[in-house]
Amino acid sequence: MITNDFGVEYGHASGSVVNYVTKSGTNAFHGSGFDYFTGSHFDSHDNLELGTDTIPRYVENRFGGTIGGPIKHDKAWFFFSPYFDRQRSAGSPSTSGKNLTPTPAGLQQLAAAFPNNRAVAALTAIGPYAVAAGSPQPLATQTITVSNGTTNAPIEFAPVQRNVPALFNDRELRATFSSRASKPELPADLLQAPGLISRRGISKLRWTGRGRSTMPW
Repeated sequence: MITNDFGVEYGHASGSVVNYVTKSGTNAFHGSGFDYFTGSHFDSHDNLELGTDTIPRYVENRFGGTIGGPIKHDKAWFFFSPYFDRQRSAGSPSTSGKNLTPTPAGLQQLAAAFPNNRAVAALTAIGPYAVAAGSPQPLATQTITVSNGTTNAPIEFAPVQRNVPALFNDRELRATFSSRASKPELPADLLQAPGLISRRGISKLRWTGRGRSTMPW
């Protein structure tokens, strides 16, 4: 770990730099897995909350694993390590503001007053209350007269509010590929050099890749 006075080669860091070497594969397949869960299912109220207050939803899963093994026995290996972090929370209320829409009761009133109307059918099928996520609820309701030119009907309207979930996904993928190649046999006249104990040396090559994504899906 380098905490101060590190060179310009270690850019994009303001506190410290940590260098680490990932594992490489072996001639036997091996792996591991883990999962760390944090949730609000067993949370309790604090001293300022009532027992009837709703505890905000929060769920986080940090999970991943490793797998490694041979590509070619004694020649090439691989090692793969994924890590995922998924967070789900209740988020904050979101409203339509001054924009009004028929309430669930208003949709029933529209369907009764204007049967077989395509606009009413579309509003029921794809309107704000057709999406159940966030539990949409009407706010201050008011009655507005709706007319198609021949029929007038009092319809209940209101702004709509829903709790939009907050989503966060973090993915990190690391892969390492290693290979071993024999160096050419040394000339016979070099075999007498002091300290030379082998006719053949071994070199090892390694390629490492890393990717990260924080898309909300």
